[in-house]
This record gives sequence, structure tokens and C-alpha cells, in this order.
Amino acid sequence: MIQNQGHCVPNELKPRDVERHFLTCELLLQRQKRKGFLHRIVAQITFNLWYRLSQELYERDIQPLTDLFKPHIERLIAALARHCQCEPDYTHLPEEGSEFYEFRIKVMELIKDVVFIVGSSSVFRQMFASLQNEISWEQTEAALFVMQAVAKNILPEEYEVVPKVVEAILNMPEDDAHPAVRKTCVMLLGELCEWIDTHPECLESSLQFLLRGLQDKHIAPTAANSLQASFMQHL
Repeated sequence: MIQNQGHCVPNELKPRDVERHFLTCELLLQRQKRKGFLHRIVAQITFNLWYRLSQELYERDIQPLTDLFKPHIERLIAALARHCQCEPDYTHLPEEGSEFYEFRIKVMELIKDVVFIVGSSSVFRQMFASLQNEISWEQTEAALFVMQAVAKNILPEEYEVVPKVVEAILNMPEDDAHPAVRKTCVMLLGELCEWIDTHPECLESSLQFLLRGLQDKHIAPTAANSLQASFMQHL
């Protein structure tokens, strides 16, 4: 119980209050369509609710209840992908320690917490669908970033979307690709190392892609980490 103007009130919200707060958070994320520091602050205000929601659904473990929230989580992930977009004039990904870098880390952690509600394959499908349109490099990179956040959860027997994603990366014209897109592709392949290991038809091409990344000083450390993850799969 807490004191409020001399009266005792319960510190737990009623169901209708929870629903109202939930819808308010969703609207905040959906309406903050511009990019920038202040808009990221507004988006981040909602994160705690999504964390608590995912924890509650996980602990209750009632599939019909979880399914009710799937459309909300799909919209959440689409909104987070938008908030993670770099500015068009960026030449590389945000530097480690910067405000935008830290924001993207928090987004990645949130996505990992809620992904069980919709499934990692569903997230891949959602992001890959967005890549089929004519979009900017920063939109492409953001979609790949979201995929990278859940890639370790992809089951080796996934054959619907992941092969198309890997094929698109390996066939990407690297000389024309934005450096940030290339770097995120390198990270994504590293996170998909377990899936790639069970699909030998992709293994050699993936390793060659990562080895070429070693030749770029901006991508080399990330490529080395992804190669190490790939080699660890064979130990």
C-alpha cells in the first residue's frame, strides 16, 4: 500500500489500468516516427512495460494468452526497427559508448526478451518482408540488426526464411553496399553460425564473405569475432 493525499491506495494497478498504460505505451512508440535523441527517450520510457509484460506471459505460460499479444509485439518490433535506423549521413555504425549505440543495445535486449511471444522465425519473416521493398540503406541495416538480435534462437531446421536471408547477404554487391550494412551482415552471419554449420551448402560462401571482411579495417574486428564463432562450432 502507498499513501496518496492521506489515503491508502493499492500499489498494484487494476486490469483496466494496466490495459490503458499498455495502449498508451504502444501509441507512444507508433507515433514517434522521427529519429533523434528526444524521440529515443520517449521510446525508451515504454521499455519497462514491455519487459514486465514478457516476464508475466513467460511465468504464466498460457499459450492462448500469449497469442493475444502477438500482434502487439509484431508492431513493437517494427517500431523498434524504425527507432534503430541510423541517420542517412552516417558513414559507419554508431561508435561504442555513444548514446545511440547504447540505445540500440537496449533495443536488442528488449527484442530478446519479447521474441518468444512471436518466435524468432516470425521476426526474420517480418524483417525480410520489409527488405523486399525499395528502401534506404539505413532501413536495410535496421532490419538486419533486428534479425541479428534473435539469430541465435533460430532452429537449424528452419528452411523457410533464413536460407533466403543468407543467400541475399552472400549475393550482395559488397563494393556498392554501405559499410554499416556490410558490418551488420557480418554480425548476422556470426550469430547464425549454428544454423550455417548444419547447412554445409552455405558454409564455404559464408566463410569467404567473413574473410573478405578482414580486409576492411572498420569491419575486421567484427569479422574476426564472427569467424571465431564459426570455428567454435567445429570444436
